[in-house]
Amino acid sequence: MKPMKLNGLILLLSTLFLFGCTENLEQTEFIDETEKEIANSNQQSSIEESLTNEQMEILSYEDINSRDDLEIVENVAECEEEAIYCFNYTSNMIVKMEMDDVQREFYELMMDYQLPAGGVLEDEGSLYEIVIYENGYKFFTKNKMLHQAPYHSTDIVKPTEEQYFGIVIMWVELFGGGTEGIENKEHAQERLNGLNGLKEFAQDEIVFTWIEDCSTILQQIIDEENPKQELYLTALKQLNYLGYVVEIYRYENGNL
Repeated sequence: MKPMKLNGLILLLSTLFLFGCTENLEQTEFIDETEKEIANSNQQSSIEESLTNEQMEILSYEDINSRDDLEIVENVAECEEEAIYCFNYTSNMIVKMEMDDVQREFYELMMDYQLPAGGVLEDEGSLYEIVIYENGYKFFTKNKMLHQAPYHSTDIVKPTEEQYFGIVIMWVELFGGGTEGIENKEHAQERLNGLNGLKEFAQDEIVFTWIEDCSTILQQIIDEENPKQELYLTALKQLNYLGYVVEIYRYENGNL
């Protein structure tokens, strides 16, 4: 059965960009660029922002309509049905997705995962409660995702194996979630670098297979002289295969 739903408490992926950590320079640049885009967006006039929102809404509808695995939710009550899994596609658009056996298995891995015992709580009792471990790693207690690695790197101080899956959850959504497309070879290389870094912490065959499947398509984009648009869309859909499961996990369980 699906777990009991809570009221929608959704943290946009951009929050992960602001608080999450990366393993290497390429990933840091990827996040820094996102922060710059957000800052630039905030400087636009209200008219320009409204127009951008309208354009994004149209693009979102077009993207969903072009996919056979997503469907816009007209009535949020649908998401309470046991076999329907929903998540926030945009800040004001909820979609549902049918999960296959592999996706449901990954969903259950997230549900079953427990952070290591010990650590000191920060902001105890709040929606953003964090546990800080002796090795300097910080995790959100509610969704069990990595909040911050010491020195903003997983290289300087290595996490314990018990902390690995919390890093996996965060990075799967970071590189596989959201609606931001892959528009050029540089974007493909950035995602590929991120997936290569994730291999160190992946302990489940589901995650390894997803990394390899995504990496194969991304490498094809990088290698081809003039990659077709269809290949970019295929790469994004493959990244979303597990990335959207994390977003479902967060939405379905009220996890910030």
